[in-house]
Amino acid sequence: MHVNGTYLDVHGLNLEQAISVINKSISQSFENGTSLLRVNHGFNNGTKIKKWCLKEAIKNPLVIKVDNGENEGISLIYIKTKLF
Repeated sequence: MHVNGTYLDVHGLNLEQAISVINKSISQSFENGTSLLRVNHGFNNGTKIKKWCLKEAIKNPLVIKVDNGENEGISLIYIKTKLF
């Protein structure tokens, strides 16, 4: 399975700012046909963002699933793809 992805770094953003950026990126990824959004939120200061990704991002109708990334500072958001 080929996954077309985008990297998003939200280091230094507070939770509200990160939520806004992530939701906008989910919509843009859907529009662009991107199926994976790799969110780098960091480990120590990014735990609130990570919890939001795992519990709330999945509620977005464009999101298929959310997983932990290759380390604790990354979340993977899998996005539906448009049928053209």
